[in-house]
Amino acid sequence: MAIFFVVGVWHHAGSADQGYIQWSYASVAIWAFDRFVRILRLISFGVKKANVTLIADETLKVKGGMTHGLYQYLSNQPDNKAMINVMIEGPYGNRLPTRKFDTNILLAGGNGIPGLYSEISDLSKTNSHTKLYWIIRHYKSIEWFYDELKALENLNVETIIYVTQPHVGLDGPIGGFATGPIGGGEVDADDIDEVKNEKSDASASEDDDLSNDHILQLKQNLNHIEFREGRPLVDDLVKSEISQANSSIAFVTCAHANLVDSTRKSIANNLSTEKRVELFESNQAW
Repeated sequence: MAIFFVVGVWHHAGSADQGYIQWSYASVAIWAFDRFVRILRLISFGVKKANVTLIADETLKVKGGMTHGLYQYLSNQPDNKAMINVMIEGPYGNRLPTRKFDTNILLAGGNGIPGLYSEISDLSKTNSHTKLYWIIRHYKSIEWFYDELKALENLNVETIIYVTQPHVGLDGPIGGFATGPIGGGEVDADDIDEVKNEKSDASASEDDDLSNDHILQLKQNLNHIEFREGRPLVDDLVKSEISQANSSIAFVTCAHANLVDSTRKSIANNLSTEKRVELFESNQAW
């Protein structure tokens, strides 16, 4: 896209005597220098080996191109795992001034959690009151971020996770623990036919019970985290946090555009206060 833009400007700028072509030279020089520095950073990092695992569906958005090819490759590997060569560039951005606020409310949606997690690591070293809201679809979405959530137990942060589709259970345990089968005992030979007729219903019931056990043990392992089932009422959440803040409060979002827009609107509607209220949007771009 940048190349097409430069070519278009070059074509429409006209000849050098019109005085506009110099801007094209400057644009090309800056763009080329930026790409040159990025290539140098890639080379300095080198090629590393990475153990890649295909886990929760919303961790890596599968679209066209490289992500689709990687998804297909991992799908055909044992346990959906593989060692691949990687080169890393970035991330780019700036540090948010969250340290200046007495209260920090971080709202993450789905795979927007990594960026805000780094903010938490920084804020935990301050005296500010930090609260993290993470909105996910299923309990299974915790699988890829379990270790990081467990580490929050030792940090000065209040964590709340919203699960919008709690009826979608867990196929297996998360976090290295295991749950035994539900029920037990022997089946009498005279009841074989009845058992066969009820097998599918009983199997489904046992699966549900086992899934509930997995969820209960997950919550016990993450007992420093509050789990809420359903969608958050953003307007009520914003009002509540502003009313509870002592003086200054910052909201930081990294989520779907709809959630960010709702948060921005709610904050704008609740600015009739002497407290300092600000919103910072931490967007991910590729």
